[in-house]
This record gives sequence, C-alpha cells and structure tokens, in this order.
Amino acid sequence: MLRKLILTACLTLAAGCTAPSGVTTSADGLVVRAGTSFGMCLGYCTTELTIAADEIRFVESSRDPAAHPERTRRAAIQPGEWEEIVSLARPSLLEGLEEVYGCPDCADGGAEWIEVEQDGVRRRVTFEYGSTVERIQPLIEKARAMRERFPR
Repeated sequence: MLRKLILTACLTLAAGCTAPSGVTTSADGLVVRAGTSFGMCLGYCTTELTIAADEIRFVESSRDPAAHPERTRRAAIQPGEWEEIVSLARPSLLEGLEEVYGCPDCADGGAEWIEVEQDGVRRRVTFEYGSTVERIQPLIEKARAMRERFPR
C-alpha cells in the first residue's frame, strides 16, 4: 500500500514538471532567452526572444494590453544555428558575472538581458540597452541578430 502511494505521488510530481508552454528544451536541456525593456514607453515596450532547439519565439508586450495585446511570432531555427548557440552558451559562460551591469533603463535608456537555462537552472545578466558585456558579447550579438528577424 505504501509503495502504491509513493509511486502515485512520484508520478503526479513528474507530470507537473514540464517546460514553460511553447518551449522545447534540447536533449541537453538548453534554452537561451534574450530581452529588452523600456520603462517610459508607449506601445510594445518589452520583448523576449526564446531560442530553443526547434524554434525561435519572439514575444512583444505592453503596459497597456487593451491597446497593444501581447504579440507572439515564431520562426524556424536555421541549419547550424542551434549548434552555434550551444557553443556560445556554455553552462559556465555566465558564472562569475554580475547580475547587473551599468544602470539598465536609467533615464529611459532601456535595458537588455540575456539568460541561459540549462536543465532547469537559470542564470541572467542584465545591462544597459545596446551596451557590451565582453565575456558574453558573441552570444549577445547572435541574439540581437536573431531578434532582427522580427521587424517591429
């Protein structure tokens, strides 16, 4: 009886452990996200790009969803791109970096961030929009180029 109870509990917990809706992790459990935000803004002020093994998803959101409902667009990842992302987003890439660089979105200059998730563990670095973070700059540049596929 106790065995059945434990098995039922484990199956119930396992069923609840899934990736966020619409995100497929690769076999190695990697997802890369990048985003922007502007505090004093009208229209679509926040973006999030999600790069997974099978697709790129771009979400734009607003502080006024009645006037500007959330927009989600998707694109296929190009051949060889996922391998490039995997090589740029090594699990140790963000280790030792500060969580925040500069003064993101001060004086409405905007904020930008990059996040690497590996096997459910997330690490994010936020910085001033358009600025450089040397150690992760190749990954930042790749994410920016992918974001450009979704004209605003």
